[in-house]
Amino acid sequence: MTLLLVSAVAFELEPTTKLLAAAGVPHSVATLGIGALEAAKSCHRIASLSEHKHVIFMGTCGAFRGFQQPTVYRIRQVHWVPTGERLGQAYTVKDTAPPLTLSRHNPLYDDLPSADAVCSPAISTTAELPEGFQIKPPVLENLELYSVAAEIQAVAQSFTALLTTTNAIGKEAHNQWRNNFKPAAELTAVEVAERQQRG
Repeated sequence: MTLLLVSAVAFELEPTTKLLAAAGVPHSVATLGIGALEAAKSCHRIASLSEHKHVIFMGTCGAFRGFQQPTVYRIRQVHWVPTGERLGQAYTVKDTAPPLTLSRHNPLYDDLPSADAVCSPAISTTAELPEGFQIKPPVLENLELYSVAAEIQAVAQSFTALLTTTNAIGKEAHNQWRNNFKPAAELTAVEVAERQQRG
């Protein structure tokens, strides 16, 4: 199995690469840069590295509801929903950013809890969801995934997106993230290493 790990920054991948190396699991890594724009700039490069590989996107995220401790989720669908659009203050031109269903994930990860993710150009400071919000809970927010998901999924042998919660969305999000990003990366590493050794 040819495995590629993708994340915004290297420190999100380091615990996983250490465990995989110790277990003798061959893999390579690629980073996107932080944020939707940096990820979009990296998209073609990452897609070319992803051809015929089992790709795992790994990142952190905020939770709209119920955050208590870091939890690893397999993302089933990713949506482009900027904060202003979610709050009814802006809109995206029709059919320019359709939801992306991540249907080609590795079945080794089927037993993880699943969630939908929303992506936007900036980190939200409010977790307000409008009445009738159409995305099935739990809902998580990440910056980079939407920018690369379609192109990676089109060329990879499999594409699995794992997001680990580090914070509740809101004014204290950054402080919570600082306290939790290392444990989140370590938790993700354990989940990935166990499954890749099993597979």
